[in-house]
Amino acid sequence: MKKFVLGGGARIKIGILCSLIIAAGGWLFNCPLVLTDILSGTQPENFSVKWHWIKIFLDPFYSFVFYVLSLQRDFYKPVLISWSVWTLIGVCAFWGAKKKSVEEISLKAFYAILVLASLIAFTALFPLPGPKLIKPEGFIAVDFHSHTRYSHDNVSTEASSLRFHEKSGYDFFFVTEHQNTLSFEKFGGDKRVLPGMQIQSTDGESLLLLSAKPFDGEDYRDLSIEEIIRKAHQNDILVFMPHWWKWHHPPLDFLKKAGIDGFEVYNAGYKGYRNFDEDSRAGLISFIKENSLGAIGSTDWHGWGYMSNVWTVFEGENVVEGGKLKLPHYQKIAHGKFSPQSKLSERQSFDPSKTMILVLEQRQAGHILRFAFEPFYALYLYLGAASWGGALSFIVWFLALFLFFSSKAAGVFWKYLPLFCAFCFAGAAFYYAFIFIAVRSVNEILLFNLIPAMAGICVLWIVLWRINGKLFKDV
Repeated sequence: MKKFVLGGGARIKIGILCSLIIAAGGWLFNCPLVLTDILSGTQPENFSVKWHWIKIFLDPFYSFVFYVLSLQRDFYKPVLISWSVWTLIGVCAFWGAKKKSVEEISLKAFYAILVLASLIAFTALFPLPGPKLIKPEGFIAVDFHSHTRYSHDNVSTEASSLRFHEKSGYDFFFVTEHQNTLSFEKFGGDKRVLPGMQIQSTDGESLLLLSAKPFDGEDYRDLSIEEIIRKAHQNDILVFMPHWWKWHHPPLDFLKKAGIDGFEVYNAGYKGYRNFDEDSRAGLISFIKENSLGAIGSTDWHGWGYMSNVWTVFEGENVVEGGKLKLPHYQKIAHGKFSPQSKLSERQSFDPSKTMILVLEQRQAGHILRFAFEPFYALYLYLGAASWGGALSFIVWFLALFLFFSSKAAGVFWKYLPLFCAFCFAGAAFYYAFIFIAVRSVNEILLFNLIPAMAGICVLWIVLWRINGKLFKDV
């Protein structure tokens, strides 16, 4: 039976047609990403983001990384399933048209799924620099919530944390490890790094401790929320509630009476929306303003990629003055003997004009149709956000890859790709094993999740390398 063959002329025509469709889509769906202050709902003047110069040449890859890293956390599972299903559909349709056997199609489907898994791992682990905030003189950007490998669920070193915050445009950042303060001294006294801690109370919820000077996290273990806040205030430490929407507990009035200093209203780790819709966020912000509390947005960075989309911005030059934190929400803070009511009365009123939480994102639907056609929805998001330069870069890459992968030259690529990927993931496994040594007493994710995952993917690629004589032998 005659095989399906795509001639060179047909390839060029199809490539040009698809490029025209992409260009038309970019024009029809254009909706560029813009910085928005979620406290006021406005787009501030003189603030912008700058991408690394290489992005224009690698725009589709950069945009795919930003798409993966900006997904809402509860979207991960349906999105991954959708991409996997459509990958299998594409592989079966393509190789079925070439009249391949079930065994051959099965091997190539497994190959394709492994490529997809490796691509997603690359987007999460390889540090491509993301958008950097560009701000006018007289403003500083602060990240109030971030982690290093000294947290049980982080995969990054202290040096990586410094690079991430510098490349993203932060002037200062707090290191808020889970349940310990071990990493602060590892930064060598860098003035941009401020001591903090994410501590779990006996009530089961977490609190952020933010300080101007180092402190011992052991002093705050096994305490209730009220006890943590009381002790923190006695030591000039501010207490914020991170991702309150994760628990919706304790009640806001309880936290206010306990003396909470403020709330996180956007968390890039949760993409701001896990169990937290716009109405709920507006309600929390209203509560914050009515009670003269503080509002922060934070990366909650755990080492997954170098792309963040939130910056808390203040007027000023520093966040520490006279050995104490100086934030525009509240310049007067009662210390010494704990008194929640006097503390609240001594705060200055919350002033949105002095504080902005800038977010760069596209609102994403969460209905079933979106997940059923996720790869196409991702293309829609890309075309909507892409600049004309980005769209042109995408078309050039699409044409180049389409022509390459529809030619016989692609066979060499597919033949040696397993060996290359095996080396990459083996190197990643050794790297994570190396950085784990110093934190073996506190880190769990490196030993029990990431290192086995890297080693496992490496083994799968080696298996494919061994059997790749059956794959793409007549591409």
